[in-house]
Amino acid sequence: MTRSRWKTPRLWLLLLGGVWAVMIAWVLGPVVISTAVLGYMRLRAAPLRERGATLNAWGEWNLKWAFEPMDPKVTTDSTVESWVPYLQKLGVVELDLNGSRISNQALTKLARLRSLKGLRVVDTSIDDDGLKVIAELKQLQMVDLRGTKITDKGFRYLASMPNLRVLAVNENQVSQEVQADFAREHPNVKIFGHPKDP
Repeated sequence: MTRSRWKTPRLWLLLLGGVWAVMIAWVLGPVVISTAVLGYMRLRAAPLRERGATLNAWGEWNLKWAFEPMDPKVTTDSTVESWVPYLQKLGVVELDLNGSRISNQALTKLARLRSLKGLRVVDTSIDDDGLKVIAELKQLQMVDLRGTKITDKGFRYLASMPNLRVLAVNENQVSQEVQADFAREHPNVKIFGHPKDP
């Protein structure tokens, strides 16, 4: 009698525990899964360095999220593509790809980063075709193109960017004449590399 008396409550406890487990999994499952996915994306995004809230080099705005490769030499088009979902989730404001091995193809992936305000591609193989892609990112306020392969032809694409405020074009093939024309037509844009730049 004693054993049978304990079997039923134990059975009910097991059933009740199972029901609670199912309910908890149903409620918390999506959270756990999304956290795991984000963690996986974070691992795939490595090597990336969070710079957090900092001041732009030109003092233009406070950054909410800024990212840069820890080792630019291993940053390629495919790695940038793998970063995009993670950066999109965080609402990245500035992306630093200086010295990386990216090509124009990587820039097409950045169209999904609607919160992106600053882009640095110093010392990369970005050329005029890449500038055409960058010009489609209408929300950009700062673009750093020092040491790239851009020319006068590509530089003119930037005229279609309504929110552009800071532009760095040192050490490339953009002529002073084209820079001067751009400066006259866009007085609100600070151009670093322009002959009148102090």
